[in-house]
Amino acid sequence: MYSITRRKLLSASVLAMAGLGLAACAPKGPATTEPKEAPATTAKEPAAAAPTATTAAAPKAAEAVTLSYYIGFGAGGAPAQVEAVTKMFARFTEANPEIVVEPLAVPGAEAKVKFRAMVAAGTPPDILTMGMSGYDVACRKGFIDLRPHFEAGDVDLTEWDEQALESYTVPPMGNMVYGLPFGLNAEFLCYNKTIWDKAGLTAVKGWDDATWTWDAWLEAAKKTTTRVGDQTDVFGALSPVDNARTAQMFGGYFASPDLTKITFDTPEAIKGYVFRQGNIWTDRVTPNAGESAALATGFLSGKVGMVMQGTWGVGGYLDITDFEWDFLPIPFASEVGVEALRASPYWPDSLAISSVKNGQQSWDLISWMVLEKENYKEFTQLMSMVPARKGFRAEFYENWKTKGAGKNWSIIEENFGHASTDRSLLNANWQEALQVFNSGIEAITTNEAQAVDVIPELAKAVAEPWQLGLDMIS
Repeated sequence: MYSITRRKLLSASVLAMAGLGLAACAPKGPATTEPKEAPATTAKEPAAAAPTATTAAAPKAAEAVTLSYYIGFGAGGAPAQVEAVTKMFARFTEANPEIVVEPLAVPGAEAKVKFRAMVAAGTPPDILTMGMSGYDVACRKGFIDLRPHFEAGDVDLTEWDEQALESYTVPPMGNMVYGLPFGLNAEFLCYNKTIWDKAGLTAVKGWDDATWTWDAWLEAAKKTTTRVGDQTDVFGALSPVDNARTAQMFGGYFASPDLTKITFDTPEAIKGYVFRQGNIWTDRVTPNAGESAALATGFLSGKVGMVMQGTWGVGGYLDITDFEWDFLPIPFASEVGVEALRASPYWPDSLAISSVKNGQQSWDLISWMVLEKENYKEFTQLMSMVPARKGFRAEFYENWKTKGAGKNWSIIEENFGHASTDRSLLNANWQEALQVFNSGIEAITTNEAQAVDVIPELAKAVAEPWQLGLDMIS
């Protein structure tokens, strides 16, 4: 089953993060203000002698500032991406000789541990590529507030989806904005058209099709599941939604809109967990853990009718030649209606600044990468991410359409309007909360217990670390 898993080391040490001195890298004033040097003389000191021709020193050239660009929390860690962005940095330094940029790529599993160690040592990286996992760090003052830079640079924030900026806003911290989104991620469905055609199925064409409910999804999955004896040869679908978003399938949510309460135990949310458990063990249209392991290449095997996919995976799917495929919208529950937001997370990636020491130089680099047109187009292309700035998306999509002619690209172009910010990550203690959640949800995915029995008690257990996160910043 697809779930958000975290290394136990991260979860066990998340509470210790508050004592690592993250506050030391938080700005005491506007992010654009650099410390001023004290005057060379005071009224009580004698004036320095005027320099003579033999004693005057030549002006000392300013030393270049070296910025550390940390890669590991979000997109950009592939070797080819690191190489490409390094070339961009070289061009930036050519235009700005006083600033040198050095990328530091860290494997994702080690990224937060390494980051904490750097902060504890008093040497936080200057800039980070940040996915939707930094809320807890922001709550501990690990990033600077970018709003002063937005104001000083007269940045037109209307170019961004409001939801993208909200994803990096921390209301309990005075509405600080800790990241400037550069790329967007959201999810949709892909289906194997070869399998669907054989089953006599016709795909819906748009998000506004009122027939595409979860019940319709299940019927399509049943019709495209085939078995040989007791063994499944073709699965109608892989797991449709990850564990945290399952609560949203039938109108529930992982947490309340104000993020103060765990709410995945409401009747609407529980219905999603019951549905998914039935997909595996009753209807047998999606694989269990063992079957998933045997189906190593998943959708690419040609043995799966439908799969949840994200915008990050589109480029890889465009290389499929063994079968025909296309896009589908994520279904909705008839109880909430076709206009409701779907069980798709809205995940922007952003650039954040962690070090106050080089705050202005760091912002200069971010501005060069995200606000300057040609650089921004190059950056989003090499990151393979849909641009967060709305005016750049049409050209980005054209690159995909050229390679994937004939696909229903309207599903991709409209999917961000049907996704919602991932609430499960918006807590100062989200890692421990999700560790408890994922440990408890295993009883459902392995069919050891029924969802209606597991979820109410699990919600109570998750509420404890969640409340601790609220207390940290109260």
